[in-house]
Amino acid sequence: MKILRYDVSVYPFHKVIEKFIGSDDLTAIEAHFEEGEKPEDTNSIYKNMEQTLPYVKLYAHLESEVGQKFYSIYEDFIQHEIRPLYAEPIFYQKKPTHRIHFKDGSGASRFHKDSDYGHNPAEVNYSVPQTPMFGTNGIWIESEEDKGDYEPMEMEVGQFVQFKGVNLKHGAKENDTGQTRVSFDFRVMPESGAPDIFTDKSSWQDKDEENPLFKNAHDFALCK
Repeated sequence: MKILRYDVSVYPFHKVIEKFIGSDDLTAIEAHFEEGEKPEDTNSIYKNMEQTLPYVKLYAHLESEVGQKFYSIYEDFIQHEIRPLYAEPIFYQKKPTHRIHFKDGSGASRFHKDSDYGHNPAEVNYSVPQTPMFGTNGIWIESEEDKGDYEPMEMEVGQFVQFKGVNLKHGAKENDTGQTRVSFDFRVMPESGAPDIFTDKSSWQDKDEENPLFKNAHDFALCK
């Protein structure tokens, strides 16, 4: 596990995300829903997240023509900040997965290893906060495989964490910090460790194709 830094003036992710969501203080956004709509009856942080207006608005922009602004910065970030960490070409998640861990929200995320969901052993995880990440608004990761000594990742905007989520259990807790956490995460594989075929889509269901969290986590591109 390693915490690294980047220059926010070169990679202004948070400014783009603020514009897409329509807020100049991402720590203050709340889990609003469409009028008359009720969230799915679930105790999952991320299931509830997907149904909120800020999240829907964010992905509407990301999937439109203006979303290319974010992806252009992201591809430069992969090329100049992530690729130099490896001694060989890498495969990287073509589109990162975005998270909004709302303040005063209910629920939790299951603590898990990515191998529980069939992810490749060569994968390395990166989480890039766009708001301060601390306490219960952050990601909690064990220090060694199956040790269970979870600690929160504490980072400011301009920092990101590298960890082996395929082996280390990680998750999120109910956020009682009073600040919403906005972040995105992605996975990378060294070319030598990548499988010939990343995903057999024959097992995918319609809901998988339509779910950006699922779809993005299984779509990789090569960075030489």
